[in-house]
Amino acid sequence: DADWRSNIESLKQMADHRGIHLRYAHLPFYQFDVPDVENGTFKREMTIRAIEASGMLGVEWAVAHPSKLENWEDADRETRRYLEFLLETASKHNVGIAIENMSRTTYCSTAEDLCKLVDDYGDGVGICWDTGHAHLSQVDQRASIEKMGNRIKVLHIHDNSGHGDEHRPPFMGKVDWTEVMTALKKIQFAGDLNFEVTASHLPECLRLAHAQYIYE
Repeated sequence: DADWRSNIESLKQMADHRGIHLRYAHLPFYQFDVPDVENGTFKREMTIRAIEASGMLGVEWAVAHPSKLENWEDADRETRRYLEFLLETASKHNVGIAIENMSRTTYCSTAEDLCKLVDDYGDGVGICWDTGHAHLSQVDQRASIEKMGNRIKVLHIHDNSGHGDEHRPPFMGKVDWTEVMTALKKIQFAGDLNFEVTASHLPECLRLAHAQYIYE
């Protein structure tokens, strides 16, 4: 919409009124590594707009996905190219970009990949550690979190059975939360526990109880 900025300003006023600090955002994700991706110009514009909106809302870190190309070198090259495209706008609006670990054997599914990537950039680039993706990748979460240390700027907290990206609340799957929390304590993680859980499968009458469980 032409008046999208006024919509964001209204959202900021609502958040301020309720005492909510919007620390994190998730940028749109699409196949930026495919040259002729459908509606590519529109998707790039919406991504830039999302970064500007994040800045207006006071967001500190906006999460972006890396390339999903199968070849590691190609994925690394395209992710860096995309990251530099994002940073042109993000630096103007005081928004950091956090690259998220993906699942299985894709590029940036390991702490090593993520550290290698973010260490080549300044303070404006960090890591979003997704506990559900890490569980699907069968990585050692405690060792991974300790290796990444203060590079972790955002958490995506959710659980799964190990068979799919199910976005369940903690303790509803098989993630070892003692290992995760012990590692976060060791690195003195200072961010929020940012829950990326779904309630779409629940009847409306159960969603408040679902939220209350997550809060507890």
